[in-house]
Amino acid sequence: MEHPLFHFNERCGELDDVYGVIGRALFIATRFERNCRELSTLVKLKGSAHLMVDDQTLGELCHRMQGKVVFKHVKEFANHLESPLELVQTLYKAKHSRNYIAHELAPDFDHIDKLNPVDAYRVITESIEPHIRNLAVGDCLVLYAACQIRGSEVPTGQEIEGYADAVVKWVCGCRE
Repeated sequence: MEHPLFHFNERCGELDDVYGVIGRALFIATRFERNCRELSTLVKLKGSAHLMVDDQTLGELCHRMQGKVVFKHVKEFANHLESPLELVQTLYKAKHSRNYIAHELAPDFDHIDKLNPVDAYRVITESIEPHIRNLAVGDCLVLYAACQIRGSEVPTGQEIEGYADAVVKWVCGCRE
C-alpha cells in the first residue's frame, strides 16, 4: 500500500506476529509501571510519576518499603523468585527493561520490515526475552509487596512459580 507520507508494507501473518510481540512487550512494560505507581501510593511516596525515569525515586520506593512491617516478607519473597536478587536490584533491572521496551524497542526495530519475517521474529524475541523476564520478576515482586501492604491475599507459591516463564511465553512464544 502506498501513501505519499509513509510506505506501508503489505501485511503478512509473519510480520504481524513480530509487531504483536512488540505490542505485548509494551503491555507488560505498562503494567509494571502501573503496579509500581500503585505501590508507591501505598507507601505514600510523592513523585511517583518519576519512578521509571529517576533511579533515586525508585530507590526511595524501596527505602519506604523497608520502613513497613511487611518488608521482611517482601525480602523473603524476593529471595524465592526465579532470579533471586536484592529487592533494589530486582526493581532496577525491571525498570531499565521497562525503559528499553518503552523508549528503545520500536526505534531499534524500525528496520524490521526489511528483514525476512522469520529472521525478524527470531531477532526480536531473542532481543527482548531477557527484558520481559526482568519485568515479570519485578512485577511479581511489586504485586506481592502491594498485597502485603494492603493486607489482601498474597499469591501462593503455585501462582508465583513459573510466572516469569508464563509472561515470556505470552509475549514471545506465539510461534512455538
